[in-house]
Amino acid sequence: MHYSRGTWTTLPLLPHVDLAGVTMVSPDEGWAVGSRFADAGIETGLILHYHAGQWTAVLSPVDAASFSAVAMRSPDDGWIVGDGVHLHYREGAWTQAPGPDDFRASDIALSGADGGLTSGAALSADGHFTAAHLLQLTDGAWLDATPPLPLAALTSVSVNSGGAGWLLAEADNPPGFGGRHGLLLRGDAGGHWSPIEIPRKPLWLPLALLLPFSVVATAALCLAIVYGAVRVFRLHAAKGAAAGIIALLAFLLAILLALEVMQVAALVYPGSLISLQPLLFAVVLAASLAPVLSLLVGGVSLALRIRRALSAH
Repeated sequence: MHYSRGTWTTLPLLPHVDLAGVTMVSPDEGWAVGSRFADAGIETGLILHYHAGQWTAVLSPVDAASFSAVAMRSPDDGWIVGDGVHLHYREGAWTQAPGPDDFRASDIALSGADGGLTSGAALSADGHFTAAHLLQLTDGAWLDATPPLPLAALTSVSVNSGGAGWLLAEADNPPGFGGRHGLLLRGDAGGHWSPIEIPRKPLWLPLALLLPFSVVATAALCLAIVYGAVRVFRLHAAKGAAAGIIALLAFLLAILLALEVMQVAALVYPGSLISLQPLLFAVVLAASLAPVLSLLVGGVSLALRIRRALSAH
């Protein structure tokens, strides 16, 4: 689509073309990248140049499967990134630059006279994503600058002229929940990145209240088990069995509350998930011992009742 004089107009669609990135260096010049699909289903990288009101295809210097983003520092200096490919535009031509080939770029941002960042993910030998990856432009080469955080992918990047900027990232949800959640990271000129808590609307029952309830339920569970065991050893089998039932109910309550806490943390408060995860898993682990202990209490209670019945005869 083309925006001119306050109006968006649709341009004719290019056949078998999937565009992924576009940038303008002036009102009359710009670049777009993506991929083109041949009749046999083969995908190849595509570079388009906008000049004098027309888009024309430019020959790529490499046989890349696709290009994902383009950024121009000036009409004579720019970069294109894609699947293991980094192309540099200078002196009117695109040439390949040094960089890792096991990398799929998602976005690129240039800063200053010769700086830049490329976000994306590392690729395994079979073409699957393995981890988030960030590359920094240093002396004309793209070098690893990935922040030491548990991230699955980096989807977008933006930097200012001084090198500070923002990253959009994805992190895996805790085991049992599946999927991923988004994160916003802020970086300084020194390359240090830290997650930023995204403001969210408060829930009817905040996480700060759910967590104490879960801890209290687990504590009640443990007390019920201890009480049942004491009653059993004092030959109060009936009270021991009742304590076992109480322990089972407390177990169910603790599991429900713990799962609710984890659900809220995963979907509503992803920024605090890393700090809460050990405590939540401890709650679930403690609560999961209840069925075993309850069965032991009930079994001992039943054995004592049978023994007393036989002794009475």
